[in-house]
Amino acid sequence: MSIWWVLAIISGIGLVGRNILFKMSGDKIDGSVAALVLSLSMSAIAIGYYLFQRTSAKLPLIPHDQNPQGLMLACIAGISLAAANIFLAYTYKAGGGAALTAIIQNGVSLGLTILIGSLLLGEVVRPMQMLGIGATIIGTFLIIRG
Repeated sequence: MSIWWVLAIISGIGLVGRNILFKMSGDKIDGSVAALVLSLSMSAIAIGYYLFQRTSAKLPLIPHDQNPQGLMLACIAGISLAAANIFLAYTYKAGGGAALTAIIQNGVSLGLTILIGSLLLGEVVRPMQMLGIGATIIGTFLIIRG
């Protein structure tokens, strides 16, 4: 049995920290400063993890033969995440609460990821999963409507 879903839950817990703490910081500092500090701290952790992973596995620090398309896609993903965090900072500054903002942000992300995953990546969503997705979308709508 694969544990990918456990890792996804842990990743989601990390996003809880980002959502709550980023909202709290935005109440105390400028949104652009908050987005910059968030990105710099993420970079520091990513660099530390990269160095640890490469050295502990006795791998070269700069891997040979990297696929240019893979590098470009990772770069675009980083740009996308930076934009998401900048807009999140301004969402909080504009008065968005952490809970409802997270629901809207994750709902949009969920819907678009499923759509793009199905259309472009050929991922299959089974009927029972579609029911769950539908229930999630309806639940998100009801939560937002209050």
